[in-house]
Amino acid sequence: MKRLVYILVAISLMVGLVGVISCGGGNDDAEFMTWLANTNDNILTYTNNIRDALDNEGWYSLEYYAETEVDLIDNTYKPQCLAFHLSSKYDSIRDEYNEFLYDTSWACFYDKWAAKNMQDGFYSSATDDFGNASDYTEQATVHINRVTSMVNELG
Repeated sequence: MKRLVYILVAISLMVGLVGVISCGGGNDDAEFMTWLANTNDNILTYTNNIRDALDNEGWYSLEYYAETEVDLIDNTYKPQCLAFHLSSKYDSIRDEYNEFLYDTSWACFYDKWAAKNMQDGFYSSATDDFGNASDYTEQATVHINRVTSMVNELG
């Protein structure tokens, strides 16, 4: 559970920062920063739902929210993130954010499989999956913290 708290705090800080940055000089810089804030809001919502499902041992809910977040990240957010034409000072933010999305997707993938294994009584496999999810969540937290630092440097 501690792993999700770190990412929730980091995402919450990021959402607050993005709203105060003024962009200029790049092709899609301002649109990217708005997209970043909105995407973080959505990821924060699903991460909260995943945390609640874990707290309540709601394995079916965990499976649903984790699978939905994987789908959103892989089929919507990652392609959108890469589609922006940005000035050079925003490229590194996008690259780091894309790494955050990658690791968050894998964390959710393993949470989904852990939930399925819990439902089926495969507790040892579920433990392994929760461990993998935790590892990816830690990496995602590192990336979102870097994004937050980079955004701070812009302002």
